[in-house]
Amino acid sequence: MPKYIASQTLSEVTWNATLLEPDIVEAIERLKAEPGRDLIKCGTSRVDDTLLRAGLVDEIRLWVMPVVVGSGQRLFEDVDTSSLQLTLTEVHKLANDSAILTYTPNYGT
Repeated sequence: MPKYIASQTLSEVTWNATLLEPDIVEAIERLKAEPGRDLIKCGTSRVDDTLLRAGLVDEIRLWVMPVVVGSGQRLFEDVDTSSLQLTLTEVHKLANDSAILTYTPNYGT
């Protein structure tokens, strides 16, 4: 599976990876226009805000586990949530009492 890396510090990558440059929005738009499989971004980072503002996120899947931790990066920590509206489109409860929640961003509302 090809890997795509968004970085402001790397000038080259290895291991079946491609550096998205110079403009991540244009790079993702090009990838989305190509035929093929879905693009998947794992984890949370500063790139989330860029992708959401550009309307490039079609779906957000959150895997919620019944574990409480006291530290770490918060979901959407680097995202301007003032205009972010999400619609819950699917709930899948797993046998271990975790759940996968699927949301669709509402752009332009």
